[in-house]
Amino acid sequence: MKLKSLFGVCALSVVMLVGSQASAMLKVDFNHGGSPTEAGYYGVGVGGATGLNGGAVGASIDLSLTAVGGTLDSRNRTFGPIPEDLSRDFVFTTTGTSSAGDYLDILLKNVTAGTYTFTGFFHNSELASPVGAYEDAETNVSFANGASPAPGDFIFGASGVRTDYDEEPIGEASFNFVSTGEDLTFRIGLADSSKRAVLINGFTLAAVPEVGSFFVGSLLFGVGMARYRGKRRA
Repeated sequence: MKLKSLFGVCALSVVMLVGSQASAMLKVDFNHGGSPTEAGYYGVGVGGATGLNGGAVGASIDLSLTAVGGTLDSRNRTFGPIPEDLSRDFVFTTTGTSSAGDYLDILLKNVTAGTYTFTGFFHNSELASPVGAYEDAETNVSFANGASPAPGDFIFGASGVRTDYDEEPIGEASFNFVSTGEDLTFRIGLADSSKRAVLINGFTLAAVPEVGSFFVGSLLFGVGMARYRGKRRA
């Protein structure tokens, strides 16, 4: 009876843990005008948004966008790779012949202090001319404020932004960081200033599971093994 009770408690804990982790995420799809929003995401335009519910990430998050060294704009390419509603549209900074000094700042207010995983999505299905200036731009993401410690640029790699006419896979990459609970700013930029433009299709911000979740999982595994061994003895 004791083993059954322990198993029941563990099972309930896992259900509660899975539910809490599922709700501990903010998902944002940057749109252009009336372009469609990816299922499960908040659709946000160049004007930003207020009161976004990210569960444990923050129950009322405000998001604003600022173009540094350029002009904030958006585009809808009408097509893109899966997930199409996420990859087809994006916000970006308009530039001249280069992206030197151009950044796109994403400011989040009311994010709960804690450890998070940021995943960014970068894709442009239709290129302007000259094509080479827009293709495979290496994207950096850094913190302007709100993270501790404040790291340098996170380089997503040469294919971080997949800028092709074809429907090649959407560029995406992730990194972990610690939020101080203050206003949090992600700064998007390009490693090569001869490339353009600075853009992002969307992002997710997920709370990193606490050590306790590993303990519950380990305990449940141990209970399962005890039940299995008990059956073998019988």
